[in-house]
This record gives sequence, structure tokens and C-alpha cells, in this order.
Amino acid sequence: ERIDLQIIDMTGKIVLRNNLQIQQNQWSYSVSNLVPGVYKVIFSGNNFYQSNSVVILKN
Repeated sequence: ERIDLQIIDMTGKIVLRNNLQIQQNQWSYSVSNLVPGVYKVIFSGNNFYQSNSVVILKN
């Protein structure tokens, strides 16, 4: 299944937007280019929408 991934910083700026292929309910994505801070991660697909906050401590 393909999903859309968005990572948004605390100012509301979309810092990453990508379309990912999910296999066996797993995915990975490098966030090494993000500065430490709190981000909102949004996953959306045909029949779902999920939003979580994540903290990047260091890269």
C-alpha cells in the first residue's frame, strides 16, 4: 500500500513530503537532515489518516 507522509515543524512549515510504499506494516525514512525539535508526522492513505508528534533529539 502507498501512503503520503508529511513532516511539519512547529511553525507549520512542511519540511518533508513523500509518497512511501508500506510493506508488512513497516516503513523507514531518514530524518538526518532535520534539526532537533518537535515535529508533527502525518500519514494519509485511501482509507486512513494518522497524525503523531515526534521529537528529534539529534541527528
